[in-house]
Amino acid sequence: MGKMLNMSGAGVSAPSTVIFKGVISVAADFPDPTAVKDSDAYRITASVTDNDALKTNTGQSFLDTDEIYWNGTNWSTMGQEAHIAGDGTDHSQVATNKTHVDGVGSDHSDVALNTTHRSSSGIDHSIVNEITTFAKTLLDDVTAAAMRTTLGAAASGSNSDIIALIALTNITPGADFTFTQNSVIPFTSVESGAIVDSLKINAGIVTKAAQPAFQVIPASTQSNFAVGGAGVEVIWGTEIFDIGGNFASNTFTAPATGTYSLMVSLRLTAVDNASSYYKCQIITSNRIYTFFLTTDKYTGDLNNITMLGSIHADMDLNDTCTIKIYQDSGTQQTDIAIPGSYFSGYLMG
Repeated sequence: MGKMLNMSGAGVSAPSTVIFKGVISVAADFPDPTAVKDSDAYRITASVTDNDALKTNTGQSFLDTDEIYWNGTNWSTMGQEAHIAGDGTDHSQVATNKTHVDGVGSDHSDVALNTTHRSSSGIDHSIVNEITTFAKTLLDDVTAAAMRTTLGAAASGSNSDIIALIALTNITPGADFTFTQNSVIPFTSVESGAIVDSLKINAGIVTKAAQPAFQVIPASTQSNFAVGGAGVEVIWGTEIFDIGGNFASNTFTAPATGTYSLMVSLRLTAVDNASSYYKCQIITSNRIYTFFLTTDKYTGDLNNITMLGSIHADMDLNDTCTIKIYQDSGTQQTDIAIPGSYFSGYLMG
């Protein structure tokens, strides 16, 4: 995520090019001594001393808005040094309020361009104020540590690494981007004060830990269900999984508006061929989906017949879904048996 800043010009003690690595607001933000490289540069966002024993630990102190770079032994400050354009003009931070000059001599000062750094081609490589503010106000040590714990190796670096991950939310729609740190892109959300892993892309495989999904089965055989009437609600006594806790009392309740994939399998025993038909229904708040089994064409009763149904259903927030079985006529003798009976679903989007 580094940004290359051209610092070339006569009379400058800084190297010709530094690589912007992020921001530092607390001692823990300084880089690991085994990872820091010559010309790595950082912006100081709060007065801080480099005294973390696990970091570079030079004992140097810096003020808010200082810009520093690693010189191979310790930190050098660019904050008050002259930055010289190709025409020899002094654009020091003292003289021009943190002015940075690109290869063609254009003024890209913090004041003029809102902390913007531009390449010679004019592409904006800014660390936008929203991210800087976020680092100052929200990313304290506790929050950053919680995010590192949740995100794992992808967030093992400094607070600025966390900012880099969050900055992915500011991608321009339609623009290409690449992020290859540990080959994992984690997206997180904050729920009840805790950082929650919401979505992860790993080697092209997308996992969504909180995506609503469920699967249930009967706890026992539902024997001799009634004939005729409005049908009989199927009893689902055992949850195999229920991500989001949206299934209860034989009913799935949609936690969000969207399209849901719903599937049912009913294993029927002692099916009466004297009945004209049986029907299985997926009943949602918006509509009813019906699947038929014609039985009067058989010469005798049937055993172990499976009725299957699946649908992509539109459901609104708090809409419900249940399953019913209906026997048109004949004798009350048919059972919904286990194993072989299931009801499952998930939010497609």
